[in-house]
Amino acid sequence: MQFHTGNTGTVRSLNYQDSTAYEQLQSTSYTTCVRQEKGYCKIGWKQSADNQDTFKMGRASGTYTSLNGKGCDPSGQADYVVIPNGSDGGQYNQNCKASPGTTTPVPSVDRYCGGTLTCVSQSTTPAEVISNIRPFILGVFSNDAETTTINNRGFKLEYRQISC
Repeated sequence: MQFHTGNTGTVRSLNYQDSTAYEQLQSTSYTTCVRQEKGYCKIGWKQSADNQDTFKMGRASGTYTSLNGKGCDPSGQADYVVIPNGSDGGQYNQNCKASPGTTTPVPSVDRYCGGTLTCVSQSTTPAEVISNIRPFILGVFSNDAETTTINNRGFKLEYRQISC
């Protein structure tokens, strides 16, 4: 549905605005693609530094905790983005924690939701999530429960391609 080119850029969820007076679109499922530039083998995604509300996928108002992996609703009905084989800083050394309340590390996480983009569940510290999977994609899924009480704004993410 979205296609981007260039070594760096910004991707917004459909209907995203730099305003809090709206909610993201309901019942979406689409993929954003970034053309792989010559000499680049990885892509890094991070939430925009504009403000701390640039990643709001299925979280309560005022809550900035990350929920990822199985924390994004095991039934698959929650709002989330997919960054295939994502890891904070591209360090595939068991630095991710995929489920809320677990201390068991995993090498990577695919689903990201909540209020902060990072592969460490229950964190409020944003991190650049790097994927080594090509083609470079970002999957986007939203359910049909976009109400003002859920406070889903969507996302504004910056990407950068990383050389081989």
